[in-house]
Amino acid sequence: MLEELKETFFEECHELLSALEESLNSMSDGEIDAETVGSAFRAIHSVKGGAGTFGMTALVDFSHHFENALDLVRSEELNVTGEVMQTFLRANDIVVDLVDDARAGGDGEAVDSAAALAEIKRLTGAGDDADADVDDLDALFEGDDALDDLDAMFEGDDDPAPATPMADGDADAANADAQSATNYEIQITPQTDLFRRAVDMSVVFDGLEELGALETTGDASEIPELASLDVSANYLRWTCRLTAPVKPRDIVGEFDLFLDEAEYKIAEAAAEPAPTPADDAAKNQPEADATPATDNGRRAAKTAGGKRAAATTPTTIRVNLDRIDRMVNLVGEIVITQAMLSEIAEQLPPEQATSVLEGIQSLSRQSRELQESVMSVRAQPLKAIFSRLPRLTRELAGSLGKNAKLEIQGEYTEVDKTVIEELADPLTHMLRNAMDHGLETPEERLAAGKPEEGQIKLSAEHRGGKILINLQDDGRGVNRRRVFDKAVAAGIVDPDEQLSPDEIDNLIFHPGLSTADQVSDVSGRGVGMDVVKRNIQKIGGRIVVSSEPGVGSRFTLALPLTLAVLDGMVVRAGNEKFVIPIASIVQSLKATAEMISDTPGGVGPTLNYRGNVIPVYDLSELLDADDGGSPASEQSVVIVVENELGQKLGLRADQIDGQQQVVIKSLEKSYRAIPGVSAATILGNGLVSLIVDIDALPTLARFRADAKAASSLKGAA
Repeated sequence: MLEELKETFFEECHELLSALEESLNSMSDGEIDAETVGSAFRAIHSVKGGAGTFGMTALVDFSHHFENALDLVRSEELNVTGEVMQTFLRANDIVVDLVDDARAGGDGEAVDSAAALAEIKRLTGAGDDADADVDDLDALFEGDDALDDLDAMFEGDDDPAPATPMADGDADAANADAQSATNYEIQITPQTDLFRRAVDMSVVFDGLEELGALETTGDASEIPELASLDVSANYLRWTCRLTAPVKPRDIVGEFDLFLDEAEYKIAEAAAEPAPTPADDAAKNQPEADATPATDNGRRAAKTAGGKRAAATTPTTIRVNLDRIDRMVNLVGEIVITQAMLSEIAEQLPPEQATSVLEGIQSLSRQSRELQESVMSVRAQPLKAIFSRLPRLTRELAGSLGKNAKLEIQGEYTEVDKTVIEELADPLTHMLRNAMDHGLETPEERLAAGKPEEGQIKLSAEHRGGKILINLQDDGRGVNRRRVFDKAVAAGIVDPDEQLSPDEIDNLIFHPGLSTADQVSDVSGRGVGMDVVKRNIQKIGGRIVVSSEPGVGSRFTLALPLTLAVLDGMVVRAGNEKFVIPIASIVQSLKATAEMISDTPGGVGPTLNYRGNVIPVYDLSELLDADDGGSPASEQSVVIVVENELGQKLGLRADQIDGQQQVVIKSLEKSYRAIPGVSAATILGNGLVSLIVDIDALPTLARFRADAKAASSLKGAA
């Protein structure tokens, strides 16, 4: 059980540290507002609190000092400068390392945090002996392991020790301390899961008593009737009056390991008037009419409790991703079963088919809603990854001596979680490539008539059933001559080989190819862009580079929106059925001999579509499904589609069978990769159908044409 709780804590740490880094990046950009600083403070505060629960001493100690520094910024006692932000960013890295070390079972000794901790202490003015309360966490957790006797929280000493006469000097010092002390009223309203978090409130009260004079009043009015009582839930509230020569920050230190910031409120209170003889006499009188006051207080407490309940945030639960994956697979099986029922219904007599088809249509709507709901559970915004890149840009700019600004758009675009997990390394390599190879130095940019500061734009959007991520810079562009020479020197291409500009640009994805003059910490080893392409292809995506010398380069990642189900149009070409993604289809039309013509130069069939000439590919010929019939029959249709770059092309097929949802099945796992095919699916008749890869067809067509030409030349020889 404890290990499960720890794993939940580490998962929460991942989210908290992402929020912390995002807030720190915003602060680095000049957003020093209360909300941004407060967000950073709350994140590290929560990390520290959870770490304290599990006795992670090194993480608690470092987080405590980091939190103190952020608190000084929050209270405007520490000015945020470039040096301060560099310290905060380094501290964030240390916290990440400490969390990773704790997750691996370490005690923090393997993490070199001394330099960063010393820098934070310098900012906060803390000495080596400061904050001794966190130096020995064991002392914090001593005492009762459980709340065995709740009454102990409310009772004071019935038999206080007799007062010891003070010397005159001691009395003077005590009077001076009393005059400098501040009166505080502390409202403690823990959540109902207080006991399940293994929090012992007696430890909190002991810590407050060490600060000064403490008077605690308990409120048990929220305890429900026995029939509805949850024995593991907390229904208690406390009001504390503390008189001590301390600042509110010192009081917060007694709570932050145990309670969330929203569970307590500290406010200065007016000093209690000195007792008079009349007051003493009143104390000896019997209480009158106490019941109504108690009832009023109880009603008020219930009203306040009702308001707290109404203001609670939506309830969330953590679910293992494997369970969601199983749900996705079941949704896919439902879609396949639905397609099978549709096939059977079409063979029934009309009087029977009508009611059956109505039921199938209802099932189709419900399964679509179920599929969308399940996929929305898996979806996460790209912000989790995008938020890491501004800092990387600044660090690379400093190490490379360049001036650059990263502009981010579409960071809230949601992508399947399994896709997001594979994007961290590719985006990092792409940004490093843009900074090192793309952008010029400030002197070079000024000489070229460009602004001294380079611009890099990172954007994400939904388009055509895919997620498009673009990384564009306004740098020097791809040096095609240099790339070609390096490829020749590496034996990748022949010296006399004729390559198009796009083919030369794509050589940068070849393993072992680098145009850097020397190896550095940033580049030069010939690894990086090949990793990008391999990782993107692994999740069914594609990367394309387009460049213009002197203007800049743009890298486009096309990723699948989901990895489970898509809407497709089923077409027959030759003796096979293929599925074309609906999101890629622009229009379908009847093909005639006048519409399609061969272009001189061996380019192949083309179609005059709305004033533009677009290539036309015969699916049966291109994907080896030709049954020997004439591919240009009068009954053929042309489906106009659009690829990820917005380029249109035509696909010729024999007929359209209809539209339906299909379940995506990976071919690479079960068989092997097939050029021009992205995946496979199972149709309602139980047969396997291939899903056409629109973006790969032009390359496949060129390869087939080159192979055919080479074969013809060989035969002629």
